[in-house]
Amino acid sequence: MLIAYLITQLSRRIRSMNFKGELLRLYDSIVPFARKAGRKVSLWLLTLYYALKEGELTPKERALTYAALAYVLIPGDLLPRKIFGLLGVTDDVTALVFALQKIKKAITPAIRQKAEMKVEEWFGPEISTPTPQPEKNA
Repeated sequence: MLIAYLITQLSRRIRSMNFKGELLRLYDSIVPFARKAGRKVSLWLLTLYYALKEGELTPKERALTYAALAYVLIPGDLLPRKIFGLLGVTDDVTALVFALQKIKKAITPAIRQKAEMKVEEWFGPEISTPTPQPEKNA
């Protein structure tokens, strides 16, 4: 009963939000975090961000996406990175991957490309290391 009430309240709040203002504030939070998190996590963060900004999300998907981004970006979380180290990172990664899986139908090629281009702008082009070739016996 309580969970249904909370979801209803959250849905009402989401419908009444000023998404342009919220998205600008959200983007400002992503930038400093992304530089520390690295290329892959930044790609996931930006994909969720652009899905919020341009994707066709249901109110439930929108709430889930905001929740996942907030969980990762807000300093206090269930397993703090400073205390739990790698384990503290896994809960953040899990939140991102879970949200991405839940909204994957709304992630268009344009959203994916926009996120990839921004990551490339921040980190430079991805350098692939050549696969070592076995030496030939002469």
